[in-house]
Amino acid sequence: MTSTVTSAELQQVESANRSGRPVVVLVHGMFVHASSWRQWRTLFEGAGYATVAPGWPGEADAVDGARADGGPTDRQDLRSVLAHHRHLLDRLDRQPALIGHCAGGWVVQRLASEGLASVTVAMEPTPFRGVLPVPLSTVRSTLPVLARPRRYRHATTLTFDQFRYSWGNALGVDEARELYEQHHVPAPGAALFQSAAANLSPWSPTRIDTRAADRGPLLLVAGAEDRQATWSMTHAAYRRHRRNPHPTEIVEMPHRGHTMPFDHGWSEVALLALSFIERHIPSPPLPAARPQKA
Repeated sequence: MTSTVTSAELQQVESANRSGRPVVVLVHGMFVHASSWRQWRTLFEGAGYATVAPGWPGEADAVDGARADGGPTDRQDLRSVLAHHRHLLDRLDRQPALIGHCAGGWVVQRLASEGLASVTVAMEPTPFRGVLPVPLSTVRSTLPVLARPRRYRHATTLTFDQFRYSWGNALGVDEARELYEQHHVPAPGAALFQSAAANLSPWSPTRIDTRAADRGPLLLVAGAEDRQATWSMTHAAYRRHRRNPHPTEIVEMPHRGHTMPFDHGWSEVALLALSFIERHIPSPPLPAARPQKA
């Protein structure tokens, strides 16, 4: 498959390679833009890591561009999203830590199972084949796409009310609207249909080898108030992973919904992820500041 890595993403990769630092790759999920990781990148780079935050294939560099109807994003599915991130990891000089949210949480688990991660954090991940709980709140969250089968090959934009129900339910109205305006972009219908049908086909692209011997350490993070990727779903994924020979941990964040990585409490989650990664790939000490001349 032809690489879809953009020139802007290549610049991030080349900068990470030149830095000589451990690399953290941040993978976003459906309905938000890669720029939602901006604060995470600042925090991790301040802690001594290089960061790369790729978009999905066909995603414009800015939120306004990504909101335009039509274009390459319409034609993406989970296979093409996974291939895009594989191509990007192939260009890194060293094996990175992976952090993913929502469908990005599925992506990083799959890449880790292929031996492409040193350590992995999956937050509120969409389910893979074998994760059976499907709460009613999750069904309702996906109805804007699943109730319209013709949207399979088209990107879908959520209304604010839909975003508030499935993403911003743990927030006040003003903050939910602010995040909607800042980060929300259309998501490809095919990827959502494939996630919803994870257990209906033996050839589902969502499959993950949870016992892969070179998976590396894994942390799963759930939001207690999440209506889209509920605690029951994330814990079911944990039960599948815990037989892996590498460390597998799960944490539930109280009072948090699906906006967990980029709402007002983002730093609490980011520091949790940073602590887990530092236990397994400590960052090198930052160079001491040069003394100021008198």
